[in-house]
Amino acid sequence: PDDSLKIIKSNNIGSPIDVIREITDVNSTVKRWAMHYEYNETNGKLTEKCYPSACTVSSSREVTVSTNSGLVETYDYDSTWDAIKTVNIKTGSGGSASDIISYTYATSFPRIATVTTDISRVNDDDRVSTISYTC
Repeated sequence: PDDSLKIIKSNNIGSPIDVIREITDVNSTVKRWAMHYEYNETNGKLTEKCYPSACTVSSSREVTVSTNSGLVETYDYDSTWDAIKTVNIKTGSGGSASDIISYTYATSFPRIATVTTDISRVNDDDRVSTISYTC
C-alpha cells in the first residue's frame, strides 16, 4: 500500500546476498538503499555484512560496495568450535578491520568463557569492557 519494495537476492542455499529497499516518494522520486552480505564458500558462514552507508544501488537494482567508505562488519570463526571468534568493523570493503567483540571459548562445556567488547572502536573512547560468564 505504501509503494515500497523489499527485494532480496539470495545465493544457492537461500542466504541473502543483497537486501534492497526501494521507496517512491510523493514526488515520484525513487530512493534505494541496501545491505550486502558475503559468505564463506566452503561452509556458508557469514563473513561480511555491508550496511547501507557502504552500499550503492543502481537503477537496475545492482548493489556495489564501496572500498573506502561506509560501515562494514566482518566475522572470524574459531576453528575448534566453528563459532564466531571476533566481530570486526571497517570502513568500506577495503578498510582495515578492528575488533569490536571477541569471544574466547573454553575447551569443555560451557563453551563461551569470555566475551570482550572494545567500546573504544565504536565511540572513540578508551573504555574496554570484559565480561566473563558461564552458561
